[in-house]
Amino acid sequence: MTTARFHPDETIHGKPAWLAFVHQVNAERPNTFAAPNDVRDNAPRYGYSLEEYDTAQIIRAVANPDNGIRVVATTDDTAAAFRRAAATLGVHIPGGAS
Repeated sequence: MTTARFHPDETIHGKPAWLAFVHQVNAERPNTFAAPNDVRDNAPRYGYSLEEYDTAQIIRAVANPDNGIRVVATTDDTAAAFRRAAATLGVHIPGGAS
C-alpha cells in the first residue's frame, strides 16, 4: 500500500491538500475516487472514518482531527498514479515521490 498523509489545514492551490491530491490522482487514473463502495465510522478503528473505493481508501481522524487525513492506494496501478500525482503537486509519499 502507498499512503499520502495530510494535515487538515494543509492546502494546495487554495484547496484542502488531500482533496487536491484526490483530484490529481483522478486526473492520472480516472475514476479512482468516483463513488465510494462503503463509508464507515469507527473504521479502521474508533475515532476514524473510512471511505472505501475499488482501489483506494480515504481515512479521516474524526475524533482527533490533528491526526489528519490518509489517502491510501490499495493496488499497484493506483500506487503508480499516487506517485505521479505526488510528483505533480510536490507531495511527499514515504518511499515514493516528493
